[in-house]
Amino acid sequence: MLKVKKTLLIFSLMLTINNLSFSEGKILKNELPKNEREFFEGGSLIDLQSEIKESETNIDTSELPKFFVKTITLKTPTITIKPLVNPKKIDKILAEYKNKEINILDLRALVKKLNEEYANEGYITTRVYLEPDQNLQSGEIRLVALEGKIEEIILDKDTAKDKRRVFFAFTNEKDKILNISHIDNGIDNLNRVESNNSKINIIPGTKQGYSKVIVESEKEKPIRLVLNYEDTQKDKQKYKTTLEYDNLLGINDNIYFSYRGDVRKLTKAHKDDYTESYLAGYSFPVKSWTLGFSFNKSREKSLILGSRTNYTLLTKSNQYGINTTKLLYRDADTKVNLTMGLDVKREKTYVASQRLETQDRNITVASIGVNGLFKPFKGIMSYNLSYSKGIKGFRSKEDNPFNAGTMPTPSIEAADNRFEFGKVNLNLSYYKPFYFKNQGVIFRTMFNAQYTNDSLFSIEKYSIGDFSTVKGFPSTVSGDIGYSTKVELSYILSNNEGKIGKFLYRVRPYIEADLGKVRNNYNEKGEKRGKIATMSSYSIGIRYYGEKITLDTGISKIDSGRGLMKTDSHRGFATVSVTF
Repeated sequence: MLKVKKTLLIFSLMLTINNLSFSEGKILKNELPKNEREFFEGGSLIDLQSEIKESETNIDTSELPKFFVKTITLKTPTITIKPLVNPKKIDKILAEYKNKEINILDLRALVKKLNEEYANEGYITTRVYLEPDQNLQSGEIRLVALEGKIEEIILDKDTAKDKRRVFFAFTNEKDKILNISHIDNGIDNLNRVESNNSKINIIPGTKQGYSKVIVESEKEKPIRLVLNYEDTQKDKQKYKTTLEYDNLLGINDNIYFSYRGDVRKLTKAHKDDYTESYLAGYSFPVKSWTLGFSFNKSREKSLILGSRTNYTLLTKSNQYGINTTKLLYRDADTKVNLTMGLDVKREKTYVASQRLETQDRNITVASIGVNGLFKPFKGIMSYNLSYSKGIKGFRSKEDNPFNAGTMPTPSIEAADNRFEFGKVNLNLSYYKPFYFKNQGVIFRTMFNAQYTNDSLFSIEKYSIGDFSTVKGFPSTVSGDIGYSTKVELSYILSNNEGKIGKFLYRVRPYIEADLGKVRNNYNEKGEKRGKIATMSSYSIGIRYYGEKITLDTGISKIDSGRGLMKTDSHRGFATVSVTF
């Protein structure tokens, strides 16, 4: 534990030093999820506020005529319910030029500041001008903000399919004031599928004060086959096959089917000891909303050794889910979403082909939360905070079931597992690249946690000890409450031109420290607060981010947690992903 704390401290110091002397670098494909990578790199798709800059360094302003300013008014030709820019910000800028003598260059600087303020709020085609036919010597300055509006949004060749994709991707922006944040959200919806990469160009429209938004797309084949191999836990090598299709209905939608199984199931010796799962999902955006459906079916089979004969234990589970996301706020540096979901979970257990109905787990879970992205310290952070509640409905079991007989229903014990539970989950991740003299490192950290006051069934508990939480352990441990964190530093080998340089730039040697803790709210005796289980490990490895192949291999050393299970002090790992 002390070693982990020291490592975290060292990493923090290294991050502080890098903050002082390094700058950002290029993010590779698969190094971050596509939406995070594009949000991080897409800080300014266009800049319509850039003007021809005249050299003013050698201008002698002492000879320029000056005029005393008493009042400055800024008018807008249309009346909006909510001002485009906070009036306090406008008044603060105007106050800098009131009740003083200024010249024409000062007036130009005032107009520039106002334009920048509108641009900061996303209104990049709204421009401030000096009203014609006015006497500056009168002491009254009249300015007008001409609000730039959208004439139309055109995608690619503007076919019927293109128009349908625009309808589902963009909010109704025609004849509305152009705000780049609304346009960016539409681009996010177009680019949510892996095979599409759209960018925008804004050109003058046919009407005065209007602009056309031209969207051009680079497209790859819409269908993908992804093969994965995982050797991350002892004797638990797994493989996964995923088939994806983009824009099946031409509404920026995505559908996928996936199978994940144990490699050892392929051998006759392990036909009665394996896990496998089938997954399917479909999602599509509707303007500022995204709707998704999912299905997960899994089987876990194990062999129980008896004194006279052996028995098979089989657990079958099905999960049906529907979720929706609503964009609440977006600008160049911040994105906030509201999330809602409903999951119906069914689990049945069989021993020697006989169903144990008392072990059935019928749970319905409703969830609500917020997630999003922002860019602190020139990096990118993603977050997800959600609250989940076990509810009645969809044939879910209840904590106090109705008793139709004459006997009263027994009261539930505090330590009993709850169908109608409540829990909070938090997920954080942060990524920042640094460079110094064409060399650099990448700092990455993650933190995941769960909290509840209830006693949970196994499918709702928080688990640690796998590849995504704490590396190096042969199996996981779980608890009602828990957290896990990762801190990683990876080294950028080269960014030089040439085949060797480009290849080395895709290689990322790294070191990593993992830590996780879980505990149950009640122990086996029903007493409050169960025993805390702690796992920690160090890892050193190397990743390769190719266009079609992603590789991660290395070795982990167990720091704490060996007493929880039989495990080796060191364990190698490897994951491979190939896309066709």
